[in-house]
Amino acid sequence: MKITTEFKDLTGKILIATPSINPQSYFSKTVIYVVKHTLEEGTIGLIVNHPIGKNDPNPSLERMAFTGFKIDNIELSDLETYVGGPVDSDKGFLLHTDQDSIDEANSIYLSSNIKLLKTIASGKGPKYSMFLLGYCGWGHGQLEDEIRNNEWLILEENKKIIFETSDKEKWLKALEQLKINPVQYINKPAYC
Repeated sequence: MKITTEFKDLTGKILIATPSINPQSYFSKTVIYVVKHTLEEGTIGLIVNHPIGKNDPNPSLERMAFTGFKIDNIELSDLETYVGGPVDSDKGFLLHTDQDSIDEANSIYLSSNIKLLKTIASGKGPKYSMFLLGYCGWGHGQLEDEIRNNEWLILEENKKIIFETSDKEKWLKALEQLKINPVQYINKPAYC
């Protein structure tokens, strides 16, 4: 299978689930920040609009997070915790901005540094951050096929959508950035 260069590098982009995705799908109305994308190895992303305890698609994570689950003596219930995806849901990741940088380019970082996690839990650290359990993963060519099948839309990196927009509004606001109204969205081209 030949992969076209239109998907050369999606790292740093935002994937928006199209309105046509099955509402029962795990990925329905998700907004995903792409952490890494290569044509050879596949893609890793983090769902940024599914906080644990509110719209958690995996209730076992909700129970784990709010019944005393700790990482290095840090209560997860003290952190804004998200379901990052269905893969390795016992692993935690920090998505954050640079504490001192005003540079907008390459301004979102991924970390699993426990020292930074403690700093954030204490109310200090980067201006914006979120703690995520698990991640989304696609094998070689899988995400590209899903994009071609109209399951995902692509948006440039947008800190405002990821960190400043309420979780309930992220999906709609991301679609608005692309000037898409989900009610009028057509999955396939209309032929006359």
